[in-house]
Amino acid sequence: MTVAGYVHDQDGAYSSFPNKRYLVAFDGATDPTTVRARLPDDASIRVASLLT
Repeated sequence: MTVAGYVHDQDGAYSSFPNKRYLVAFDGATDPTTVRARLPDDASIRVASLLT
């Protein structure tokens, strides 16, 4: 089973562009570098964290 968490950034807290979605956790990993490494190479998914 894969567990993923995402944030719908309505207010632009993750960037200056509101209403974007960001993957923030993937199978327990929350570090953006670790999350990106677990995604397919062609994934056009935004990965972000406010913790780092």
